[in-house]
Amino acid sequence: IETGVAFGWSSLALLCGIQDNPKNQLISTNIPYMVGYNDDYVGGAVPDTLRAHWKIICRPDRQSIPKAIRTLKEIDLCHYDSDKTYKGRCWAYPILWKALRPGGYFISDDIEDNFAFREFVDKLGLEPIIVSSPEYRNDDYYVKYAGVIKKPIG
Repeated sequence: IETGVAFGWSSLALLCGIQDNPKNQLISTNIPYMVGYNDDYVGGAVPDTLRAHWKIICRPDRQSIPKAIRTLKEIDLCHYDSDKTYKGRCWAYPILWKALRPGGYFISDDIEDNFAFREFVDKLGLEPIIVSSPEYRNDDYYVKYAGVIKKPIG
């Protein structure tokens, strides 16, 4: 499961990783854009040749995440990149974690935005891998962070 598609760069990477196994499927959730009429660009980075294993549910997280989980039953990997608010993450993380199979990976982008990821992993008693990525916007330097945790087996 991937939450938050935008242009679809992470979708492309995930689909490239699963394309050789016809049993694999990626379900992505994406909230419809409220302004700007950018819905035509959602997933634009993904070529038609990779779309057979991909389904996008265009609804807010509280509707789309439970639907995606019901569709897949159990997930191997979760890439969270949708509602970046503290409240949104605190709602979604436990639901996605519960659906993640033991040994599966949970990734959350932009964890520098608030303490939701830190509190979540502390509550689980896990040590995350933190990945940093520098970005430049309008001549300003930013560092973005993603967190990765593996669900224990047993």
